[in-house]
Amino acid sequence: MLGPNGAGKTTTVRMAAGLIGITQGGAWIDDVDVVKDPARARARAGLLMGEANLYDNMTLQGYLSFFGEAYGLTPATARRRAGDLAAEVGLTDRLTRKIESFSKGMKQRVGLARALVNDPPALFLDEPTSGLDVEAAIEFRERIREFRHERRSIVLCTHVLAEAEELADDVVVIQRGKIVAHGSPAQLKRSSQGDRFRIRLAKPLKKYEAAFKGLSVEDVRFDNGTIEFRTKDAAGTNPEIVRRLVAAGADVIAVDEVDRTLQEAYVDIVRSARDAG
Repeated sequence: MLGPNGAGKTTTVRMAAGLIGITQGGAWIDDVDVVKDPARARARAGLLMGEANLYDNMTLQGYLSFFGEAYGLTPATARRRAGDLAAEVGLTDRLTRKIESFSKGMKQRVGLARALVNDPPALFLDEPTSGLDVEAAIEFRERIREFRHERRSIVLCTHVLAEAEELADDVVVIQRGKIVAHGSPAQLKRSSQGDRFRIRLAKPLKKYEAAFKGLSVEDVRFDNGTIEFRTKDAAGTNPEIVRRLVAAGADVIAVDEVDRTLQEAYVDIVRSARDAG
């Protein structure tokens, strides 16, 4: 889930997880109605909302066992579950140490383990790598990537577009509480602005503008023997552009599709939504 500050990402997560009331519409977790039965819905959700707030004076074993028992596990089962979760987030060697001695990255992994204590079918992560150094963020993302293969849904709110592009199967962009774009990262990169292409020429061509006249192209850029442009109709437009360039005396070396980043697509989506609304 992507969107500017104040777009409604955290509010959406809090409503979907049953932490605050839903005034319109509905949400379901594992077929449990969040509006009608918020307690049962919460029991099926795992949450890590930003920076983990932990009980620093407890050991990792004691902390995870405490939450396991809070979810109704017996002390023995909660203790075993704590050991399993510590292994799952790469902290087995820290089980008997107090959380206050952990680095920030380790504490986020503890928060992730706590969110998984009840083995929830839905896991909500709101800006989980915010404030982490590069190495810690990479390690945390690796954990999330591993969890993608489990039988659970993961909702990740992030401002790190590379993180969303790397991890997400499906992306929703929210602006002013409304969905303004929805699709896979690849689909969003091919969104409203069309695909971007680069034509490489053997030498610069001064009179290139005529090759694009009357065609469905946007954002044409010419620089030192390369031409970049966007089009929503590559099959109909690109061959005609090449024909015109050759007729104008150009030696065309190659036509390549430019790999657009999710960040570029996101900026276009948000700006278009802002201009429209």
